[in-house]
Amino acid sequence: MSYVKGNWEVNGFEIQTKGKETFIAEVYQENKDAKANAKLIAAAPDLLEACKKIEDATLAIDNGAPLSLLKPAISDCITAIAKAERDS
Repeated sequence: MSYVKGNWEVNGFEIQTKGKETFIAEVYQENKDAKANAKLIAAAPDLLEACKKIEDATLAIDNGAPLSLLKPAISDCITAIAKAERDS
C-alpha cells in the first residue's frame, strides 16, 4: 500500500503533512464531529504503523520471542491513540 509518509497534522479542517508541504484531505462538514474526524484521519499513519508493530511482535512471540517485544509496540499504540483523541 502506498500513502504519503510523514507526520500528518490538522490545520483547521484540513489534514496536511507537518510543515504543510502536502495536502492530504479536508473534512467538509463543519459540525461537532468534524474536528474529531480530522484528528482521526491525521493519526491514520501512526495508527497503521502501531498496528503493524503489534502484528510483528505477536508473530515473533508465536515463534518463541519474549513477551517483552510487545511493550514498545503497545507504547506506540497508546501514543497513536492519544494523537487521534487529543484536544488541540
